[in-house]
Amino acid sequence: MGSLRNPRPSSTGDSMVTINYAADLYDRGEYDQAYIIMSRKKGEPSVDLLRVIYLAELPDGVRRANQLLQEVAARDLREWDLFNSQLILRFLGRKQEAIEVSRKFLARPDLFPAIRKESFRRALEYCAGQRSETDLLHSMQASRLDLSNAHISIALSALADGDREKARRHLRRCLNTRYFAALPYSLSLSLLARMTHDPAWPPWIKPHP
Repeated sequence: MGSLRNPRPSSTGDSMVTINYAADLYDRGEYDQAYIIMSRKKGEPSVDLLRVIYLAELPDGVRRANQLLQEVAARDLREWDLFNSQLILRFLGRKQEAIEVSRKFLARPDLFPAIRKESFRRALEYCAGQRSETDLLHSMQASRLDLSNAHISIALSALADGDREKARRHLRRCLNTRYFAALPYSLSLSLLARMTHDPAWPPWIKPHP
C-alpha cells in the first residue's frame, strides 16, 4: 500500500486543487467527504464525472451514480469530457453502452480535441471495439501521456468485464508511466488503492468467469 502513496499532480488551478483534495479523502475511505468537496465544483463536466465515482460508494450510491452520469451525458459534451464519460460508463459496468457512445463519437471528428487528435482517435477506436489492445499500446509508445490514457482505458474495460486482475495490472502500468500531471495517473492511483484494500470491489460488477 505504501508504494501507492506517490504525490498527485499539483496545480494552481482551483478545480485541480479540489480534485486532488477529494481524491486524497477518497483514498482514506472518507467517501462522503470526498463527494461533498467535489460537489462544491459541480457543473464542471470533468468534476461531475469524478463525482459519479465517489457517489457510487454512498448509500444507494450505484443508482444515484447512474442518474448523475445520465444528467452529465445529457449535456453537450465534447473532446475529453465525452471520452471520459464512456470510461465512467465502464466503471459502472455498462460496457456495451460505452462502446456505442464511442462509435457515435468516432463519427463526429468535429468533437475531437484540437491537439493530439490522432492519438485521441486511436484510443477512441479501442474503446469502440475497433482496435486491439496490443495495437493500441504499440501505437502509444512514443508518448507517456498517451500511454497512460491507453492503460486507463484498458483497465476500465477490463473492470467492466469483471476481470479485476487485468484491471489492476493496467492501473499499475498507468502509474508506471509516471505521467503525474494527467488525470489517468491520479485516477489509477485511487482505483488501485481501492482495489488493493478490497479485491472484490466494486460490488456492482460480477467477477470475471
